[in-house]
Amino acid sequence: MIGTGPSEGKPINANMIIAGTDPVATDTVGARMFGLMPQGVNYLFQCAKRGIGMGELKNVTIKGIPLQQAELNFSTLAYGYGIALDSNGIKQMVPGKA
Repeated sequence: MIGTGPSEGKPINANMIIAGTDPVATDTVGARMFGLMPQGVNYLFQCAKRGIGMGELKNVTIKGIPLQQAELNFSTLAYGYGIALDSNGIKQMVPGKA
C-alpha cells in the first residue's frame, strides 16, 4: 500500500513477498520498493549504523527476482513509471564503506 494507509492508501498488488530473518534488511528492501534509500528512513539508517540488523543490501542474500527488477515492477504498478535505484548494481548505504 502506498499513500496514507491503511485507510486512505492505494493498495498495490505486485505479487511479491518480502520475508526474512532480519527485520532491518527486510524493511530496507521494502523501503527500496517505494524508491527510498535506507539512509532516507531514519530508523533504518540508525539501526544499520548501530549494527542492529543489516542495512547494506550488498551483504544480504536476495532470492527470487533481482532487487532492481522488483523495484521496477513495484514502482511501475504504484506510480505509473519505473524507479530502479541501482541500475549499476546495489548502492552502498554510505558510499566508500563496505
